[in-house]
Amino acid sequence: MIRQSIIMLLLAIPFMALSQEDLTMRIAYDFDQMTEIDQNLITNASEECLKKLVDKDIEGFWASCHPEFKEATPLVSFKEIGKILSNMLPTMDSIIFIDAKKVDFTTTPTTSMFSTGGSLDQSDPTYLQFYTLEGMDKQAISIYKTISDQIARAITLKFGLLKGKYLLTSFEINACALNGKDATYYLDLANKWASKDTDISRFIALNMAYKLSYLCRGTSTKQLIDIITTVQKLQKDSTLISEFREWTVQDSVYDVINIDFIETESDITPNIMYLSKRELGEINTEEESKLLFRYFMNKYPDLANEFKVFLFQAYEEYPALQTKQYTYYRVIMDVDEMD
Repeated sequence: MIRQSIIMLLLAIPFMALSQEDLTMRIAYDFDQMTEIDQNLITNASEECLKKLVDKDIEGFWASCHPEFKEATPLVSFKEIGKILSNMLPTMDSIIFIDAKKVDFTTTPTTSMFSTGGSLDQSDPTYLQFYTLEGMDKQAISIYKTISDQIARAITLKFGLLKGKYLLTSFEINACALNGKDATYYLDLANKWASKDTDISRFIALNMAYKLSYLCRGTSTKQLIDIITTVQKLQKDSTLISEFREWTVQDSVYDVINIDFIETESDITPNIMYLSKRELGEINTEEESKLLFRYFMNKYPDLANEFKVFLFQAYEEYPALQTKQYTYYRVIMDVDEMD
């Protein structure tokens, strides 16, 4: 009730929120509500970090981060990650600013918590919830995007203010579009396929939408929340789960472990993991994968035509333990190459 009352009084200015975690009052600002000084502090800090990665200055990037970041991620651990991240950012000209938010705490927070920029209403397109850290009075989040004809990526940076400068506390790069198709495209596709006899196509389209709308850990948009809600409802459908997990192909029942997505530098490909009935190897697994792919193409032609290329990942035993490494064999299947 306190949060609702405050919102009604502050419709056109930054909202204040009372944290249930530790009763800390905080004020959240959208980018256009900030002073020009704060806007410049955040964008300059963001673009300084991005330029260091573009220039392959991994040590310089790490050195300019917040002490909390450097303590959690020592340079020796970050170097390899930094190289991977820098390879995703070809030039500064290919990176555009999308948005930024700022949160000011009236007293230093003693716990980490979720803060909200934009509207407090989850149904509002401007809604953005993000995780803020303990011990930092002023924190910010900025979002950028890479321009690409293949995989466009969202870049999310989080900062804490220290001695008048925003220093990086978190950094993630995630795909946000494939060949110009973003999360909204796959959401529309999922809605279009909702009238089909099966929800499998819709389910996979929704999972692709989820992947492309995900910004970073501890950050949620209205779109992401809507997708998660819909997927969770579908996951309760026993008929869907049964169809998803078991494929009857030529009188044999195949156990499908999962269908996820494998991302490379230039593509995002559906990856169908299954329990093989044959000894793993080039000839056996390719024949078996082709058999399963024909079944898949006939049963889900919309999916086959949308993605064109699929991976089939065959296991000799069910990968039940996360701590154990399992043998698998992966085969690439292309719709256009099927005879």
